[in-house]
Amino acid sequence: MNDLQVVLSAMSEGIVIQDRDGRVIEVNDAAQSILGLTYEQLLGRTSMEARWRSVREDGADWPGAEHPSMVALRSARPQRNQIMGVDAPDRGRRWIKINASPIFDDGCAQPSRVVASFVDVTEQVDLQARLAQSIDELGDLYNNAPCGYHTLDSRGRFLRINETELRWLGLSREEVLGRLGPTDFFTDEGRQVFQRHFPDVLAGRAIEGLEVDLVGRTGERRRVSVHASVVRDADGRFLHTRSVLHDITSLQQARQVLEQVTLDQSTMLNNDLIGMVKVIDRRFVWVNPGMTRIFGYAPHELVNQPTRLLFLNDEDHQSFGRAILADRSKGEYARAQSRMRRKDGRVLWIDVNAALLSEQSGESLGFMTDITELKEGEEARFRAVQLELENQRVKELLREREELLDVLAHEVRQPLNNASAALQSATGSMEPARSEQMASPAARARQVIHDVQACIDNTLSVASLLMAKGPIQREDVDIDMVVNLAIGDMAPRQVGRVLMERRTETRTASLDVGLMRLALRNLLSNALKFSPESSPVVIRLSDCDQPLALLVDVVDAGGGIAPDLWPSLFERDDRTRPVGGGRRKGLGLYIVRRVMELHGGSVQILRSDATGTTMRLLIAQGGDY
Repeated sequence: MNDLQVVLSAMSEGIVIQDRDGRVIEVNDAAQSILGLTYEQLLGRTSMEARWRSVREDGADWPGAEHPSMVALRSARPQRNQIMGVDAPDRGRRWIKINASPIFDDGCAQPSRVVASFVDVTEQVDLQARLAQSIDELGDLYNNAPCGYHTLDSRGRFLRINETELRWLGLSREEVLGRLGPTDFFTDEGRQVFQRHFPDVLAGRAIEGLEVDLVGRTGERRRVSVHASVVRDADGRFLHTRSVLHDITSLQQARQVLEQVTLDQSTMLNNDLIGMVKVIDRRFVWVNPGMTRIFGYAPHELVNQPTRLLFLNDEDHQSFGRAILADRSKGEYARAQSRMRRKDGRVLWIDVNAALLSEQSGESLGFMTDITELKEGEEARFRAVQLELENQRVKELLREREELLDVLAHEVRQPLNNASAALQSATGSMEPARSEQMASPAARARQVIHDVQACIDNTLSVASLLMAKGPIQREDVDIDMVVNLAIGDMAPRQVGRVLMERRTETRTASLDVGLMRLALRNLLSNALKFSPESSPVVIRLSDCDQPLALLVDVVDAGGGIAPDLWPSLFERDDRTRPVGGGRRKGLGLYIVRRVMELHGGSVQILRSDATGTTMRLLIAQGGDY
């Protein structure tokens, strides 16, 4: 290795020497590394070969004849700082900075060789590209930001302005820069604001949120918020001002709408037709003039006072609070009505609508309307309707009484006729007949008399007790006692057929003893009459929780009742009409139904078929009847 090769090998720059025809005759190690080619691949290659695949900085193809080495050979002049892109095998595109200098032999005017030195500047080129891209992006951000940017000289003329603000003004950059200023686009009010505040900005006092109207060439007006400050050099000398303008037109319009809404709401809140209040923890924190008109209190007499002040008593206050709180939710109105008292003592009816404004503070808004006249009118109409209904009821009772008296005459007359016939038969058979023959007529006579007594009891009950006004006289009585009284009312020969079955531990119940005895006696009598003489009739006692009631089932083994007759079975009707199974409808079952109604309960048929009938008395217990 000669001295030249040693020097070339030690250099970090790539060195390529080409002869006058452009063929590579020498290349150092750095050049091989940069170009990604071996010594053998480079030796003898010319710049004219397409394998170089070189481009200029702008990406355009760079013909071999225009390479720096070839230009230096042709022009006999050095070529300096040429940037070339070459595609290196397995390394992609590399960027190199080339210096090419011609070499002259002694006494020759034309170069015999050219030496090209180059360094890899790929990183610098990439960095410059990224920097240029960032500058473009920043420029785009500046120019197309959703707000206006501009800088002003000390006279208030535009030095720089972004595209957004130019679009607002409707002018080109050339028409604006150095020629116009913001005051050319402000209203008279805006110009006065600018003249008042621009000296402050020049003095170094920034302004924030100054609002003015900006009017473009087309007359389009927009409300802008201006932020401005001054820029100085390192020595404190003025350079320019910088300003940012935000379009707040929509915000300004919203403010105007809000102001109008606020004015409207203020007008409504301060009316004296409807009382309005804000309440926290059941204390007034604000009242409108309407509360003064309705209740006669001045605002300061109500604010910070408990809401109880307006109510007649604690009970009304508490029940009203429960009604409102039960239905109140945030944003939803709850409604209730209550009696309240004016400052002068007069009682009013007030309709209240209230809504929860804040769950955190518990603040509520309430609207109060005086409905006293409406309520008094309703009460008057209600009393008139009640009076009319009462008159109709009296007429109906009178009519029923007349009918019942007719029924009474029939119910008493027929059993008495039957009794006369039975007794006459028994009397006629006493002398010639044996004593055994007298038993049956006598028994029939006793049964007839028993029937007469039952009919009389039923008829009188319908005529008096069941038609009486007001509630029945209930008392806590022994259940077994009432059942035994009803059983004891049966004919002696029937008493042994009645059995009692207990399915409850309850021993007492609230009821009217006389009426319940009558109802149970009628059911028992009916069951005994329409079931075989040899069959038992069971009284089953039980209770239930929903509703709270005593249950009395009367179970017989008769032939049953046709289902189509069930709906009318407990209605009062003509005894001459038979019911299923040979039964006749008289007063008995009707009285059972009325007794149950007076007790807040009911009578129903649980079962009725060929094997027997079960009827249930439900006697309500607890609460209002």
